[in-house]
Amino acid sequence: MQSLIRRLLPPLAGAAVFGVALWGVHAALRQYHYREILAGLRTIPWPRPALALLLTVLAYAALTAYDALALRYIRHPLPYRRVGLASFVSYAFSNTLGASALTGASVRYRLYSAWGISGPDIARIVAFCLVTLWTGLLAVSGLALVVEPGTYATLLHFPPPVASVTGLCCLALVGSYLTWSAR
Repeated sequence: MQSLIRRLLPPLAGAAVFGVALWGVHAALRQYHYREILAGLRTIPWPRPALALLLTVLAYAALTAYDALALRYIRHPLPYRRVGLASFVSYAFSNTLGASALTGASVRYRLYSAWGISGPDIARIVAFCLVTLWTGLLAVSGLALVVEPGTYATLLHFPPPVASVTGLCCLALVGSYLTWSAR
């Protein structure tokens, strides 16, 4: 009986999460008729969705590189098809459901442990990916705040000098991390 529960629980949990997601989409779109949605979609020039799709593919390709670098860091090579699968699925879940430290890490644990990677090494992979992501976010944010402090100061409700200093602090953190990593 316990074996049956263990075998059926993951697919049932997945179906339940999918059902809740469908219910959420239904609730959000309840006020619109499908014809209104289709009419709105038709107003978007075709190059925009094509560009959005291309940029999404490129973003996921970059994200799979995080996992590839993490596996190189822990000295546990895997074929890229496995790395790409684990990375893509974990980021798809974490970007869709949120709580990336929980959702993405759980997917990574499930896949990487099945491929012979230990729990502590999986934790290192997750930490490496999080640090890499935040390093990139700090670099882009810092650069944006330094280059266009007035624009982002308005959005953040900061005075422009505070936005510039915040950007410089972000860039200093990234520079410090990169210097420390190089050593």
